[in-house]
Order: sequence, then C-alpha cells, then structure tokens
Amino acid sequence: MLPIQIITVSGNLGKTNPERKQIGGNDAVVWTMAADNRDSKGMKLPNPTWYSCTMYGRFGDQILKYLKAGESCVVWGELNVSKGHSQTFHNVDVKYCRFVGGGGEDLAIEADGTGRQFPDRAQELFNDEA
Repeated sequence: MLPIQIITVSGNLGKTNPERKQIGGNDAVVWTMAADNRDSKGMKLPNPTWYSCTMYGRFGDQILKYLKAGESCVVWGELNVSKGHSQTFHNVDVKYCRFVGGGGEDLAIEADGTGRQFPDRAQELFNDEA
C-alpha cells in the first residue's frame, strides 16, 4: 500500500479565479489558497504557504459559486508535494471543504473519490442534483 498524507489547511482563497479542468479524464475544479505561517512565538511570518486545491465531480461544479477571492476556507484532503527548479508545489486532492461567509454563513461540502457523499447541512444545496 502506498503511503497517503492527509492534511487540513486553513487559509484564504487566492486572487485567481477557480478553473474547471479535465484531469485524468475527470471533471475537476482547481483553486489556490494561502495559509499563514507562524514562528515559535505565534507571530505571523511574511510569506504564506500556497496550496493548489482540486475537487472532482459535480461537487467541484457546485462549489464554484462559493469560491471567492479572499474567502476564508478550510480544506481536508490528500497532500501531494512536488519540487520544481526553485519551488515546492503543495497540491491537495480535496475531500472536504468548509468556508464561512462574511455574514456568518457557513457551508461544508464533502466528497468521496466519486463525489457522492456530502454532509446533511449541505444537502439542501444539492437536492436538485442528487
């Protein structure tokens, strides 16, 4: 069995608009988010860590309307790290996404590998799609 790294990232969506893509023949939505780094005293460091987040299937399509630049977001999923010439790339295959709107609106979307599961709190958003 191959090792899997699971990560939870809390941060803010980047300025770039999310994109619909085909990855390995599957529909996906890809977006970026930044997570602050802190030193041992809890002080915020100047450069955040950037993550590329991918959610597959129809839940990726549903989440598109909620992805807005700067929005606070928590994602949970499988972490894949790769290195370029001078950069390290952090990619998260999102299994769970939760964000809190400015008015206290809270939304959580969960998907298994096939995009068929989600929590009851989000059920009403997908009744027409289920």
